[in-house]
Amino acid sequence: MMKNTITKFLFFLLFFLSLSFVVSALYNNFQRDQDRSIVDVKELPVLTTLIMGDSQCLRGINPMLFDSAFNYSSAAESIIVSYYKLKDLLETRKDIKKIILTSTLGYFGETKSNYFPRLYRWNEMINFREIAQIKHKPFSYLYIVLKHYVFGYKGIREEFFQRHFADLEVELPYYKGYRPKPVGYYFDISKIANKQFNGKILFDKSMWIYLNMFLELAQEHDIQVTMVRMPVSQRYHDKVMAYIPEDKLAERCLELKKKFPDFVFLDYFNRYWGQEEQLMFDDTHLNEKGALGLSRLIVDSL
Repeated sequence: MMKNTITKFLFFLLFFLSLSFVVSALYNNFQRDQDRSIVDVKELPVLTTLIMGDSQCLRGINPMLFDSAFNYSSAAESIIVSYYKLKDLLETRKDIKKIILTSTLGYFGETKSNYFPRLYRWNEMINFREIAQIKHKPFSYLYIVLKHYVFGYKGIREEFFQRHFADLEVELPYYKGYRPKPVGYYFDISKIANKQFNGKILFDKSMWIYLNMFLELAQEHDIQVTMVRMPVSQRYHDKVMAYIPEDKLAERCLELKKKFPDFVFLDYFNRYWGQEEQLMFDDTHLNEKGALGLSRLIVDSL
């Protein structure tokens, strides 16, 4: 009796995993085909300035103001994903001269380091074994693979909800990778600070390793990198400050100048304090007007 029960359970588990794998594969392939930026960035006749980062960059830097630029950012992107995206792109593009790389207070923390959303877009570029080796966590490779290849379909529910029901998904037309948010909205998302940072490692070693790898890769191709600390609302900043020693972030970024003389760090975290409702879509993302102003600031600083 016990033997039959175990056998049935194993067959059910095998069937479930196989079905999950097939559904995830179909979903991942469909979603990857929907991502225009992967194709568009490689088909541009000229690409001088590459803009990279997470959703704050995706919404907050307008490529129109830069010389032959493309915004190659994606939501929740970490420096780990950015490194592999850049490495892949440099295999075919040899005309990139500048990179605008964005960061925030939580950019180098444990939360960001272990978060790999939307892997269907980048899985062919990312070396998961290398990530596990650098992290010194062999099981992290297994976790990422299972999450992507077996349970990737779980993103269907989240993305369907965001696209069809969430007010935060209000968007303007796509332009060269840039996905602006409209003026006239201002959402309070400051409460996510507790979830993002409470009890987490604030400076994950693997993130700093990958940042150095990113800068070394750029240096090998004679590409100048400017890191921009993006604006956030004052209320969000004040909550995050309860968890993150802010002075340490600036110190570490400035230390990179010793190893990479051409590296530039621009800090605009409090640039829009007092103007949030006019220039921000929510506590961490700029609206179209705010993005235009920030982009002009960056251009003037370079």
